[in-house]
Amino acid sequence: MSELRLQSLRKSYGSREVIRGIDLQVRSGEFMVFVGPSGCGKSTTLRMIAGLESITAGDLLIDGVRCNDLAPAQRGVAMVFQNYALYPHMSVGENLEFPLRMAGVPRTQRRGRVAEVAQALGLAGQLRRLPRQLSGGERQRVAIGRAIVRRPKVFLFDEPLSNLDASLRVDMRIELSRLHRELGTTMLYVTHDQVEAMTLGERIAVFRDGAIEQVGPPMQLFDTPATEFVAAFLGTPPMNMLERPGPRSAAAQHQLWRALAGEDHPAVCRLGVRPEYLRVGDAPDGVGAQLEFVEHLGESSILHLRLPGIDSAWRARVPGDAARRLAPGQALGLRLGGARVHAFDSAGRRVARG
Repeated sequence: MSELRLQSLRKSYGSREVIRGIDLQVRSGEFMVFVGPSGCGKSTTLRMIAGLESITAGDLLIDGVRCNDLAPAQRGVAMVFQNYALYPHMSVGENLEFPLRMAGVPRTQRRGRVAEVAQALGLAGQLRRLPRQLSGGERQRVAIGRAIVRRPKVFLFDEPLSNLDASLRVDMRIELSRLHRELGTTMLYVTHDQVEAMTLGERIAVFRDGAIEQVGPPMQLFDTPATEFVAAFLGTPPMNMLERPGPRSAAAQHQLWRALAGEDHPAVCRLGVRPEYLRVGDAPDGVGAQLEFVEHLGESSILHLRLPGIDSAWRARVPGDAARRLAPGQALGLRLGGARVHAFDSAGRRVARG
């Protein structure tokens, strides 16, 4: 297990700065997830840690040792890529053994480690097969096993499950969580999938435009987002947002603002409420809304609602049984009693109220 620190880390390509001064401590044995939209800098940061990208400024420390100028093999990290990066002409066993052979590990020791890792990952019966003979999930397990067999200080995962179908992604998330518990090794995991981030990460670092917007445990970020960006990015479906109404705004917008705002604060420019915390009843109970579409998801359903005078559609998550009697075009009432409302200023920062 190893501690990792990023201190004022920056990366530029010519005059274009893509990583803008990242400070982060990853605790020894922690499972840290980097999440954010495409192009936000999360994969570039991971590649700088791996030594696949040079560091323009700042420091990378692993167990207190500055690693900026160390070769990738000297850093004690192992990386699992999105595309598996297996050697197609080598068997599963040879792929697992290859990094040990390159490191000069004696043959007997290599075979013992390969057998141990293959057993842990359910690959013991696949050692003689070629990558093309494996399923996507099996190939990803081989890629993970090739990293594990080296016994690195830090594991780096760059969107390793994005090529798998939905059911396999769930299985592999469970597998990765189990491996982390058993190995106790520091893990950094990059994804744009917020479900992966919320289910895997002990802490999450939310990236935006080459910087970290907020770091914290998953539910802390979900319940108390520091910015409007974090509030909107985490959660499916995303948070409903409402602009402060002006003198010419529709009456419904004023009504909804009053219902959400409670004791109004002059710094608040936008209010947000998650779909889980809205309550929907028959019209005219509450703020009037029209049902546009229902997403039936089984135990729950997502209602897409249109509110008079408000441009963006609002969404409410309700129990699946409650949605079966509803139909598009139906008039409903949106009730907000007890809703957990988030407030943001003109810069998108959280405003503490009460």
